[in-house]
Amino acid sequence: MIDAELHLGDDPAGSTVEGKRLAFGKSIIAAFPSPLIGMAVDAGPSRSEVWIGEAHAAPARSAGPPPAVAERIRAHRQGVEGDAVLVLMSGDSANRTITVARSSAGACPIYVATNDDRLVVSWRYEAAVAILPRVKPDLAACRLYLKKAVTHTRNQVIEGTFILWPGEAVEFSRAGLAFQEIEPLPVVRPAMLRADACVTGAFLETVAEGCRPMVTAAVRPLLEISGGYDSSCVALAVAGLRADMLSYGVIQDGAAGEQQRARRAQLLSLIKTRDVEYPAYGDSSFDFPLEEEQHTTCMDDIYRSYTARAFANFPCELPDLVITGIGGDELTREETFRREPGELRGNYSSSAISGAMCRYDVFLRRGIWLSNPLIAQDVIDFCRALPPEIRKDRLLNVLTLARGGLSDGFIFPYYAEHFGNVLLRYAVVTDFNAMFRSSIVGDYGIVDVASMLQSARDALRDGFTFRQASDFLFLRKLEMVLRRYLPN
Repeated sequence: MIDAELHLGDDPAGSTVEGKRLAFGKSIIAAFPSPLIGMAVDAGPSRSEVWIGEAHAAPARSAGPPPAVAERIRAHRQGVEGDAVLVLMSGDSANRTITVARSSAGACPIYVATNDDRLVVSWRYEAAVAILPRVKPDLAACRLYLKKAVTHTRNQVIEGTFILWPGEAVEFSRAGLAFQEIEPLPVVRPAMLRADACVTGAFLETVAEGCRPMVTAAVRPLLEISGGYDSSCVALAVAGLRADMLSYGVIQDGAAGEQQRARRAQLLSLIKTRDVEYPAYGDSSFDFPLEEEQHTTCMDDIYRSYTARAFANFPCELPDLVITGIGGDELTREETFRREPGELRGNYSSSAISGAMCRYDVFLRRGIWLSNPLIAQDVIDFCRALPPEIRKDRLLNVLTLARGGLSDGFIFPYYAEHFGNVLLRYAVVTDFNAMFRSSIVGDYGIVDVASMLQSARDALRDGFTFRQASDFLFLRKLEMVLRRYLPN
């Protein structure tokens, strides 16, 4: 949501503001160009701050003296009402400190990089890479990406680029960068239900209330509906907030695709949105289009190319807000807080925040803001407070969809709808040998590409597993990102 380059020697007291862009000296701070994102500036002689975030969560101006820097930063980091970032600059040019803090809510990617006295903080990964004095891969981060895809860790695949996660802060001075991990919020424990409790209704209401400010402010809100449990629950909760709600889905082909289309049709008959479909097939998952944006970041979604094509062929004006169902499986199972060894601290399962963050880039490139209601703290706390029995085997989703009017066949589909169906098809017909005849990943010894190519040749005879196909998908993504940034 922020795009900034800051110089320690520049004095923010002499700043000028034009729209949602602040400039002083060589420094620039700009907000994401959406009416859903607000910006507030308070520039003074010894201390200046810039707030950028979801407009409904903008802080009220205080009439009294400003709180101490540490107190202000801590209060902002604990905020859960909206995705927001605070930039606070204090001290004179010789001793200036720049602190960037994130609220605990939201999942927009924010990358960080430095060069001498310059700091970049941006949702655009290419902006972080561009400031580096020298571009080379972070070998450990690259290997971790190939092993586990996107994880809740600091270092990104280009050495010297980092990510600032929700609830964290980073301090920049002439002494360098210093990150502060999140201070986790109290964890709600399971409770018992009253005899008259209607959990499903309260669940939908909690999701809807979390979305209401953004959906109300949006001009053209759109629901992303796959037909799965999570997006369907979100659709039931949110569709009633606006009579003019749009929706779209990326549809598989074959038997699973026909089932997906039938399930979506049943849901759409209830929520009455204006819907658009686009096929998740036709172009290979491995042969990324040559558009520059496809090679920008590894913090990306495996559906990106199909989502991009869907919006390139959108039959009406693009939405300004997309509401997704990412992260719900973390809340409606027995284990609500899952993290891998070596990952950073957080308020909820790392796969939920990583999955949500991966969805942003494809939408932000089109001027579209994203809302993920199932990772809102109120929804997380609500689900954690439920007895474990109602989370087991996703019973909360099952009951919610049944009471919402969906059929038993919708809730218990015959085929598993999974991206693997598409991925495996294209793995079989892809010439990986030609694709990786030359490889930066191989040249740097990040992985044994020759061994992987041998496994691909064996798989043409014995069949690909989903893990094998996924390994090649992430290898291809990393290869293209490194080719974009590394010198020839």
